[in-house]
Amino acid sequence: MLSVFRDLGWKTDFYIPNRMNEGYGLNKGSIFDIFKNGGKTILTVDCGITSIEEIEYARFLGLKVVVTDHHEIKDKIPRANAVVDPKQPNDTYPFKSLAGVGVAYKLLQAIVDTLGVNYPLQQHLGLVALGTIADVVPILGENRFFAQKGLASLCKGRSVGVEALFTSSKVNPSTLDSTDVSFKIAPKLNAVGRLADASLAVKLFLSHDKEEAEKISAELVKYNSKRQYIEGKIFRDALSIIEEDPGYDEEKILVVTGEGWHPGVIGIVASKILSRYYKPVIVIATDSTDIARGSTRGIDGVNIMELLSAVSDLLIEYGGHAMAAGFTILKKDIEEFRKRINEVAEQTIDTELFSPSLYIDTEFHLSDINADVMEGLSKLSPYGHGNPEPTFLLKDMSIKSVHYFGQSSQHVLITLTDGKKDGHFTGFNKAYIFDDYRYIRPSLLKANVVFTPRRTEWMGYSNIQLYIKDIEIGVSDILKEEIEDKKFVFHMFDRWNPQEEKEGKTSISELEKKKRIHTIMKRMECKKLTKLMNKIENSIIILDVKGYESFIPNMLFSSKSKEANILVILPTTSILNRIYNLFQDTFSFMRYKINYCDSMNFSSWKNNGNGITFTNATVVSSNLELFYEKDFDEIIFSNYSYLYPIDRNGKFEIFFKYKPMFYIDWHSSKEIIDYLQIKFGIKNLILNKESKSNLMIVDRRNVESKFEVLLSLISTGESFAIFTNTSSKSVKLAHKIGMKMKDAYQNGEIIFYNEKLSAFQKQKIISLIRNRKIKILVTTPSFPANLSEGAFKNLIYYDLGFTLGDILLPLSMIGKEQEAFLYLMYGENDVRETNQLINTIFPDIPFMQKVIDAVRELRMKSDGDISEERLFLYLKEQGIVKNKANYTVLKRTMEEDGVLKNINGKLNLIEDPFSKPMVSVSTRLKEGEVEKELFARFSRKMLQMSPRDLIQIIQKPIS
Repeated sequence: MLSVFRDLGWKTDFYIPNRMNEGYGLNKGSIFDIFKNGGKTILTVDCGITSIEEIEYARFLGLKVVVTDHHEIKDKIPRANAVVDPKQPNDTYPFKSLAGVGVAYKLLQAIVDTLGVNYPLQQHLGLVALGTIADVVPILGENRFFAQKGLASLCKGRSVGVEALFTSSKVNPSTLDSTDVSFKIAPKLNAVGRLADASLAVKLFLSHDKEEAEKISAELVKYNSKRQYIEGKIFRDALSIIEEDPGYDEEKILVVTGEGWHPGVIGIVASKILSRYYKPVIVIATDSTDIARGSTRGIDGVNIMELLSAVSDLLIEYGGHAMAAGFTILKKDIEEFRKRINEVAEQTIDTELFSPSLYIDTEFHLSDINADVMEGLSKLSPYGHGNPEPTFLLKDMSIKSVHYFGQSSQHVLITLTDGKKDGHFTGFNKAYIFDDYRYIRPSLLKANVVFTPRRTEWMGYSNIQLYIKDIEIGVSDILKEEIEDKKFVFHMFDRWNPQEEKEGKTSISELEKKKRIHTIMKRMECKKLTKLMNKIENSIIILDVKGYESFIPNMLFSSKSKEANILVILPTTSILNRIYNLFQDTFSFMRYKINYCDSMNFSSWKNNGNGITFTNATVVSSNLELFYEKDFDEIIFSNYSYLYPIDRNGKFEIFFKYKPMFYIDWHSSKEIIDYLQIKFGIKNLILNKESKSNLMIVDRRNVESKFEVLLSLISTGESFAIFTNTSSKSVKLAHKIGMKMKDAYQNGEIIFYNEKLSAFQKQKIISLIRNRKIKILVTTPSFPANLSEGAFKNLIYYDLGFTLGDILLPLSMIGKEQEAFLYLMYGENDVRETNQLINTIFPDIPFMQKVIDAVRELRMKSDGDISEERLFLYLKEQGIVKNKANYTVLKRTMEEDGVLKNINGKLNLIEDPFSKPMVSVSTRLKEGEVEKELFARFSRKMLQMSPRDLIQIIQKPIS
């Protein structure tokens, strides 16, 4: 329009609203600016048909308004000087599906005819074709004429702007078709309007300067790349919201809301969500203001505008057509909007509409795809909405390979074969179809594929590209059980969280639970010790690792223990954590009540501590009277080689005088045994030992490029169990390995296991390991090694761990006659990292003084008591804490010491907190002292110890 009017000598300018600030059409602010700058007439393009109030305002200012639009009429037609819209009631124009650019062109035709000027209007058909195809209107009737003639026009006489756009979009003008416009050109023209100022695209087409046009075109490419990134992130966020909210399964309209989502791209996101779920989609972007913006996309048989009209009392404004619309809404009304529009949909939309249909022209064979066929198909172009590309079906194809590409691996390239000929098929945004099969070797899969062929040219060579529209993956019944196992593994990696077993196929029956209990008991059977179960009072029991893992469960599973109160005392918090996690799920599965008690949760435990309690020696020694008064049926001192230095003053003698006691140890010394026998008069010495003479140690301590060395080891294809010292490291390392070892990852042969998984996940993983379906396990020493005996012949200690138990516990997964290799890969760097972790978990007095000073400063700034959230944020700003876990440790330590009190949700700091030494009060500080001392001794020893000495420790429980 601008070019024509200027060619005719009319004084003309343009104004494009910023869609983020002004919306999509007329607004009073821009109208006033036009009036103020001397404008006389407003001519709208592709908007205005619903701008009733805005056009009245323009008339009030004395402006003339001409509306050209192709959108649906809402309540009434605006009182403009002229309205050109074929969808007006009683409009006699025969073709109703013109795009906005088509309506504008028809107006220009009328103007030129009325003026009687000889103007070559057809030279602008190229731009009409771009707008028609980009607006996704039916490529039928006049639209087909515009598209066909316009594309031919673009190929012949190109402006510098169009030439620059073709170059930046990598479009070959000689083979230009509607697909190029839809997927290469239109996105770049739309992106700048979605993210910034759409006038940049107008300036490109008006430009007569090649350098200027190339510069503008390069800017459009940048905006499109930015749009793709933003759109991809919002799309992933939206999918997560839908998948995590079970309510969406029952709703006919998917209404998804996100804070900070860019309103310029939510329409594209809505289209992508629709293609995934095939339901009408509404995506709403909110920000710090009260007003939110929404964009909708519909399906065949559902009129989006009618749905919005039914709840229009909740909307500030809305407009669009049957398949797509936009609106604004108050943020507070979004939940009500979601509820009410779904109530309307429930009454008006048949669920059968949610089953998408795909029209297939005919069944093909790969041999049918040739140049002659493509020449015939080209006569049906240009294609688009209403005139889709011919669609063909290939049945019973074998899959040779699958490759993923794109920023988020959202696209897929597959090679199919019928045994005689191969075909390469591209599926844009189709990678999700393979989500359940990424872990299966492609050669095991069959496929029926619906596709469209396109002819392309590159470097002078003609080629036929095959594009997937839909694909059905099939697999034989024999492999279905294996696929379910691989699917579980893949989903663990894809979005790991503590999943629970689901109802239906994956739920565990009572019979299955009984079988699992039997398996657990069988695996933990310790016949030698079981015979001694009734004779072990007043005994020292010396156990190797396998015996240790078997004996405690066997003893606690005895008939009298189900209702018994049992106390298991461990030396340190780290050992407590390992042993508790080792047995927790087994006990829980057997419906035993199991408690964890350290300084952080002692207060809650003492009021509800019945059942089996695991605690540490520091907590017990700091609360001797309370523990003594508890009515325990059994007390077990575990890992006494570590307890010995703590108990040299005989603090725990009180328990021996009044309660039955068992001393259990996995590595001890003659000195400790003599001490126990003399001190407590213990006569019975029970030794259970299973020698592992077939274990060989490979020393890789302090090796450079540790991860690369690890990869070279596990790439041999043998089975490996890799031990890290924290659950978060087990996840990160497994993912890192998976990215480097794609085949093992896609075949579901890599898994991680840690204490944060749910009981269902742990049981499933152990079952996979026992059935030899896992080759690479990344875990922590809390893994129940004796339940997977013989599954791995190679053990790798990637991290050092906290205690000797972290070295010894995993060894029970080695079979009795199995030749096994133990790789030591820890080093000085691991020791430093573990020290930092221990210092974070167990603060010392100087650090606590720093914390208290910070609290005091905040209280002075706050003029009184402070809230939990305020204190956390302040300590984080000061660099004292990194996360809520750090903060919780520090706050509870201060509360335990009596220097901080929580009164009605407000934190109050007591003055003069150091009137008495904190170390004499704080159990947490004392826990830390023991932990740090033992780790310092252990780490020095393990860095210096020779492999021969370590073998000696493993094979000889008493030294």
